[in-house]
Amino acid sequence: MDTIIQHIEQNVALYVIAVAFAAPLLYLFRKQILPVIYHSIEYIIYCGVFHYFVGGIMRVASWFRAETAFKNADGSFEKEFTPFTTPLNWHFWEKELYNPQWFFYAEAVAAVLLLYVVIFIRPTRFKRDIYGAKKEKPQKTKKTVPLGEPRLTSRMRTDAHRARLRKARENR
Repeated sequence: MDTIIQHIEQNVALYVIAVAFAAPLLYLFRKQILPVIYHSIEYIIYCGVFHYFVGGIMRVASWFRAETAFKNADGSFEKEFTPFTTPLNWHFWEKELYNPQWFFYAEAVAAVLLLYVVIFIRPTRFKRDIYGAKKEKPQKTKKTVPLGEPRLTSRMRTDAHRARLRKARENR
């Protein structure tokens, strides 16, 4: 992590120029870029949760293997037992930190399967209505008037007319 921070400190001007060019492009194409960024972050979170979950299971399995009551019943238990490990730090790509070594490849296959799930089973959708696109307004329908009553506008309705309508409704 220190090397990354040191690199950024040495090349601040280049990063400022890159942000100055990238910011307008991000703003112009935000409808297409933001869902991709969202799904990328989601994929990284899925991989991290999987990695830590499996690391925890491996540590529990290693503890159980080392502490079980039957571990040396027949004398065949290894005296130089090395526990199962996965690196629960930022150096997860170093194969030497995995014990057994093949588990590095198992996690790589799981990461590819997670990528398949994120891309093909739950793909990124570019919905236009999320970003304030205009929606179609519903068509107004005309109100129907019962037979025998004249169609009047609201300003034509007087108190006398309302009284006649009330009487007509009561007589029905």
